[in-house]
Amino acid sequence: MLYAEGKVKELVKSGFHPINAIKFNTVLMAIAESDIDIKGIYLFEIPLENLYCFHIMDQYKCFDLYCDGKEVVPGYVDEYSNWVEAESINDAIKNYCYGEVSS
Repeated sequence: MLYAEGKVKELVKSGFHPINAIKFNTVLMAIAESDIDIKGIYLFEIPLENLYCFHIMDQYKCFDLYCDGKEVVPGYVDEYSNWVEAESINDAIKNYCYGEVSS
């Protein structure tokens, strides 16, 4: 996979370790290449190495992306709090379990 070399250099300058910058850039490229609307998407957390959790601000939706540096795998958290691989980012968004929301 080709990396946006300029972006990786920017990430390294901002404090990312070079390997993490390459992984994160790979994740961003996967989002850009998907058919989802990227408005309002933000990186919520990186709870584990290689796992990137995103929220879509105005829609109260989430999706996760796992990246080992070469491959990006979309996923979601199911009703039992297990991480499950999805076929696509859209599939991950559709199946993400948010638990109970108090009003």
